[in-house]
Amino acid sequence: LRRSFCLLGRAGDRINHMPFAGAIAIAVLLLVPCAKATSGGLMIEQILSDKGCGAFAGLVATTAGVGEVFRSFLEKEAETPDVFDVFGEKRARNAGLTIFCPDDEAVAAFTPRFNKLSDYAQVALLLYHGVPSRRSEEALRLINGEEVPTLDKGPLPGSRSMLTIDVYEDIVVLSSPLPSPSVAAVTEMVVDHDRLAVYIIDDVMIPREPEIGFPALLLFFGLLALAALVLAQVLLIFGDV
Repeated sequence: LRRSFCLLGRAGDRINHMPFAGAIAIAVLLLVPCAKATSGGLMIEQILSDKGCGAFAGLVATTAGVGEVFRSFLEKEAETPDVFDVFGEKRARNAGLTIFCPDDEAVAAFTPRFNKLSDYAQVALLLYHGVPSRRSEEALRLINGEEVPTLDKGPLPGSRSMLTIDVYEDIVVLSSPLPSPSVAAVTEMVVDHDRLAVYIIDDVMIPREPEIGFPALLLFFGLLALAALVLAQVLLIFGDV
């Protein structure tokens, strides 16, 4: 039984037919050269497609670099004592990966907007649906009310986009940061592997768009002041010569 936080009547409508976007995604996966399996034998695009995430799997397969990032978190690190994530930060060995996969209907509705995004924004959006550690259903519920880091780099150097996880009436709900959050409900867990957890959600999550806020302005003016100070010192030195 599938539960939806936003649209209660959608589940019954999906049982009778396969969304067109899902069929297109499967065709794409058949045409795109197969990605190399990880040392654990996992091909993330095929796993997603087999578990009801055909449309999202198609986007992952056709967006350069996304599949590789996902797979890097599934590989066994037998010979490396310290593992560093895509941000250069140390993470636990074999921490695994959690993917929140929008269902085919949600992807189909979002596709026109997705196609208008820049290549960088497309990659950022897809990576925003990945969390760099395996989170069980129990773990998700324990996170209630807290933010977790995603695979998408944030707007500032060294930062990363965050995802808030809440539990409302036994339903796990994801939301992106203010001021314009996107919201999606987890409808079911479809993959429960020792290094991979995949959940279907009922909408596409959108990371906060980069903006020049107070921290960025502070950094900019700080660098500007430092450059002015260095220039003044240089002029002072050469002026005394």
